[in-house]
Amino acid sequence: MEKKHSNAPYIVVAVVVVVVVAMFGGYWAVRLYESNTVMAVLGQNIQAAKSCLEVRPLGGRTRKIFNTRQYVNELHKIDPSHTPKKFQLAWLDYVQAWEREAEQTNGRMLGEAYIGMLGVVSRSSRLASVAAKPIETANALERAQQNLERVALEYDVRIIHKTDQQS
Repeated sequence: MEKKHSNAPYIVVAVVVVVVVAMFGGYWAVRLYESNTVMAVLGQNIQAAKSCLEVRPLGGRTRKIFNTRQYVNELHKIDPSHTPKKFQLAWLDYVQAWEREAEQTNGRMLGEAYIGMLGVVSRSSRLASVAAKPIETANALERAQQNLERVALEYDVRIIHKTDQQS
């Protein structure tokens, strides 16, 4: 009499492999979507920042003037609702920090204090003599920016600063 071999163990293993591959693929699809939504918001932030930077001639030189009120208005037009909740909270904190900044600076930041790539505040030693804002506001803005960068990294999005590109 012949023994019949059951294919049941092979079928179970095949089903488990298919389920694991599907779950892994689903996870990466969600991560890619989250990453893309974060990148889209940060890309809009770049465009908003660029639209608020004015270069004006001043006695043979140029002076960069950044309109913080206009920037805050542009930030309010960016919809982060499709991004992950954690990023939405970091974005809200970032926007609120800029709202406070606009109130403190009367809507403008002058000289070398301007927004670079992705809304990063660029600092210069020439700013040391300019007392345009209280230290606690600057620290709040810096903390909000750092938190936004940290959260973006959690979704595999790196914010590149001008100094990062030059090195």
